Amino acid sequence: MLIEFEDGTPDGVFTQKRHKATPDWSARFERAHSQIVDRLWKLEDLRHTASFASTFGGRDARFEGLIVIGKGMNLAPQEQQRLQWRNRRTLIDSNPLWSVSFEEAARDIHRWLEFNRL
Repeated sequence: MLIEFEDGTPDGVFTQKRHKATPDWSARFERAHSQIVDRLWKLEDLRHTASFASTFGGRDARFEGLIVIGKGMNLAPQEQQRLQWRNRRTLIDSNPLWSVSFEEAARDIHRWLEFNRL
């Protein structure tokens, strides 16, 4: 899992432009997205090296990307739908790329810990 953490600024995911009804994806969000893409590219570039196989237990390792965005995204319903759609549809060389808030990440980690307690 490749994880990119972003802060919780009000325009962390979308920015409202004057005279435009639909907000744009923020530069900060797009940078985080691009960083994950670049890391996936680099891993693919290294896939046929002995170091890759040693580090990841073989050459067929699979990866996922995760952007964790600051606390409480407070997105309008349409922007929530846009983010959910992007989460479902974004694959980078068959690797999913997800975006969640800190609260969503914490909730999912808590559930995983509860499920996996001995």
